Amino acid sequence: MLKALEEKDSETYIQMAYEISMDPAHTSFPVYTDGVKTREDFFRAAKTGMEREDEEILLFLENGEAEGVLSFYALADDRYLGVKFISVRKHYAKALEELFAYWEENYRGYEWDVYFPEENTEALAYMSACGRREAEENVVDVLLFDEYVPQPENEAVLSVNRENFDVFAELHRHYEADMYWTSERIREKMDNWAIFAIEGKGAVYYNGKGGADLEIFGVDFLDGGWEAETARGLLTACLNYAKRSGARSMYFFNDAKMHEIAAALGFRQVTTAHLFSGAIP
Repeated sequence: MLKALEEKDSETYIQMAYEISMDPAHTSFPVYTDGVKTREDFFRAAKTGMEREDEEILLFLENGEAEGVLSFYALADDRYLGVKFISVRKHYAKALEELFAYWEENYRGYEWDVYFPEENTEALAYMSACGRREAEENVVDVLLFDEYVPQPENEAVLSVNRENFDVFAELHRHYEADMYWTSERIREKMDNWAIFAIEGKGAVYYNGKGGADLEIFGVDFLDGGWEAETARGLLTACLNYAKRSGARSMYFFNDAKMHEIAAALGFRQVTTAHLFSGAIP
């Protein structure tokens, strides 16, 4: 069964959830075995589930024993559910079954996403057996900038700003139909974005410019055309800039081709992520 985690029990069960989360076979994303995220990060994220009205943190019990903790947020305006963590020691499939039942009771009409690492075979088997749709499979890479040595840059790469933004917009328009971050929304928040492009070929971009722990948001290639030289040039410019800006780490959810480029530049693979998406009927 699921029940709201009570404040008086929070320290005990959040610690339990953190320990479970250190085994990717028993958790969802984000993973905490990447060398970036810490116990303090986990506790901070979990504590907000006790405090914010748009978040819930639930204790999962089976046969009277606490087996895990599930945390998610619900954005009423967007009718969207996002998972913060699902860390379950035993009976993972049962915990998922109860979570979806809980969502169906309380969040009808909401859309949801959840990533599972490939090591969590019980979750993947359950989602498949229930007919849940796997939307994507991504190699998950991370780079620590303490270990990164800046590389020579391709002179064709542009640092995109307001004056040359149309170079990026022409590429991005092929991808933005189903995205919140359209070219116009990105243009409005340009101060938050680092964007690198090769005109007529491709672009790579991330949000949170100037931050410590970053994640590449997107890689666009004109008409889906992919070239290793273009990909390496874009990623190199992106990493060199982030290094100069004082970044600590960079996450990258990518495909097998981009993973080869990323690995050559110093990224290491954390796991493979399986994204499931759907809507609560």
